[in-house]
Amino acid sequence: MAQEKVFSDTFSTTALAVYEEFDSADELAYMDLDELTDFIKKKEKIAFLILMKLLNSFRQLPEVPTVCPRQ
Repeated sequence: MAQEKVFSDTFSTTALAVYEEFDSADELAYMDLDELTDFIKKKEKIAFLILMKLLNSFRQLPEVPTVCPRQ
């Protein structure tokens, strides 16, 4: 029997958080749907905020002129 793919990206922040938080598929299956939804939303929001902070830090870097070697 083939297992259904749950996450489009197995190594996404949300997927890794689920793997880390829950010990078994049964634990997920019997979890209250509202609690699971809140858990996933929180993890996605945290990942988004981290990404935005990272992007903002890149924007603050000074521009470095690129130098092409002479041929």
